[in-house]
Amino acid sequence: MMKTSLRPLGLVAWSPRCNTGRAGRLTMLRQISRFTSVASSTDFTPSPPSPPSPARASCRLRLRNPNSTLSRRGTGRLTISTGPAPKSDRGNSRNLVEGNEGAQAAGGKAAYPERLIIYHAGTGKTTFLACLKVTTLFVFGFFDMIMTPAYIAAGEPFLKTAGVALCGLVPAVYVAWSTGPFVAAMHMHLPPYARWSRAILERFARTAPPNTRLDVTTMTLIGKPRVSSMTLADLRPERRRFGMVNYVRDTARADARRRWWRFRAVGEFNVHEQRGSGGVKTGWVWNEVKEGIDKRAAAAAGVPVGQKGRK
Repeated sequence: MMKTSLRPLGLVAWSPRCNTGRAGRLTMLRQISRFTSVASSTDFTPSPPSPPSPARASCRLRLRNPNSTLSRRGTGRLTISTGPAPKSDRGNSRNLVEGNEGAQAAGGKAAYPERLIIYHAGTGKTTFLACLKVTTLFVFGFFDMIMTPAYIAAGEPFLKTAGVALCGLVPAVYVAWSTGPFVAAMHMHLPPYARWSRAILERFARTAPPNTRLDVTTMTLIGKPRVSSMTLADLRPERRRFGMVNYVRDTARADARRRWWRFRAVGEFNVHEQRGSGGVKTGWVWNEVKEGIDKRAAAAAGVPVGQKGRK
């Protein structure tokens, strides 16, 4: 008997998992009978494959191994390989950055903004100091702009008039002097590569270059925010004003570029010593940046890295 292949005859291997029903069994019997008649003849001419019946199309191929791969070759045969996945596929999965916090899933949007807030003194404290500044200005206006001229016009004694004037002048001067270095918030400008995941941001914060831009927000006499732009290299730890100032910078170059009628640049800052989040989710960045500032200041002063370089 001539040995022939079942593929040209369109014969499909029977599987009890195929839910074909009566129509499928009849189709299988017709194919077996046709194969028997063709194989017994001497002049064998393979017939073209019959189109798949609806019953046969309902069969499903289930893969036990999740690493199995399917491929169709030029001969029309279906090849199933149950080996492990290619190394290239496994390598691509390792290249995914951990902790991207959904940045890639959000349509390629970065996880962090370009101007990232790294420190905040707290809304309650900032609001209280702003209201205190404005209140002292009203007190100064009442005592020194209204009461003092009235005492002078009435011919009151000098000491009494001076005491009334000091009642409005002393609170305003003290509040302005003590709260001037108060830092309400700080923002750091991030490079594009450091904005995609927390892991990359942590590495950047630990090794932030000295030319990284930093925006420090303080308050004016009327409680209005005032932003001072600088680099990390400009800041150095130093205590002044009985501990009310813990970071300073050299403002000689910035003042030289300013017009005479403008306010002088802020050179003294009071950053609250805290190891928490600082009121924001990314407050941990400032803790890393602060350590880098302290290390650079200690290296410039010749102090060992393990010791603090504060005065």
